[in-house]
Amino acid sequence: YGDHRDLHTAYRRQRQMCIRDRKMTKTLVIARHAKSDWALGLPDHQRPLNSRGKRNAPSMGKALHSFGFEPDLIMSSTAVRAKTTATAVAMELDYHLPIKLKQEIYEEDHIGLTNLIQGIDDSIERAIIFGHKPTLEQLAGHLLQMEGSIMIPTCGMVCLETQVRSWADIKPGNFHLKWFLIPKLLA
Repeated sequence: YGDHRDLHTAYRRQRQMCIRDRKMTKTLVIARHAKSDWALGLPDHQRPLNSRGKRNAPSMGKALHSFGFEPDLIMSSTAVRAKTTATAVAMELDYHLPIKLKQEIYEEDHIGLTNLIQGIDDSIERAIIFGHKPTLEQLAGHLLQMEGSIMIPTCGMVCLETQVRSWADIKPGNFHLKWFLIPKLLA
């Protein structure tokens, strides 16, 4: 029986370490909005998705769902094309919380978005931010401490992971690339 109790104790310690380590991991998905429609002559902020964008957004949500990705927070630019993309992905993920609409995602540069991310509540472990080119591409490159940016096509998603307890502690270079997904890979 001694060996059994030792194994049980070791198992409990390992489980507690996994739970503790999971709380130290923050996952950020940087998602560019799906393809938008330029033909309608609307102001930039009001452009809707085109037919390809309307197909791709739910497909990307289904792919995230198949990965088992369950966000605790979805943030989006206030632009129609970003909000529509975020909503379509959220539906496929069975995400029932309100999508946080942030004008800053539309207006700020990658440093401003880094500050926005640093303000995320620490109870959030997995977040998605829906926004625009070139800022999101610069943000991904900045967080990965790369020279330049990462080209993210429309409806593309970059998943970054870091081992910090608090979003306030994120900084360039403490993220690693977990995966990169584009709609063409799902075709």
